[in-house]
Amino acid sequence: DYDSYIIPDDELTGRVNYSFRLNEVDEALYLPADKKIRLLFGRDDVIHRFYVPRIGVKVDCVPGRVNRAQFDSQAGVFYGKCTEICGAHHSHIPIKVEFITESDFLGVIGGFLVDQVMEHKVELGGEEASLSNRLLVEADTAKT
Repeated sequence: DYDSYIIPDDELTGRVNYSFRLNEVDEALYLPADKKIRLLFGRDDVIHRFYVPRIGVKVDCVPGRVNRAQFDSQAGVFYGKCTEICGAHHSHIPIKVEFITESDFLGVIGGFLVDQVMEHKVELGGEEASLSNRLLVEADTAKT
């Protein structure tokens, strides 16, 4: 599950390269560089089209269906857009794909897992402490 939203103009100053103001997002899609990548696409609401031309990916995201794309990754940061007329703010659906080293990718995944455990801590009941502590320790040791 992946949600990404455009960064408003007033929050861009000093944070990122302002020349990409309509393409910068709060959550980039991080993938490992120099690997064969297979992505699965689906939607819950309306049809979207995941389009990143520099990596040669254009896939329909249709409610009730799962589509896939497969490609060889290359180092770098690539931008795209949803190219389907999917709603009132269609032009404000940018896509940012960042290919990073395998060790950095594992760190991103570890951080994501820790965030998910902490976010759902209340829902888990009494067993969340041991799981979240174990994930925190594993994430910390991976960074050092």
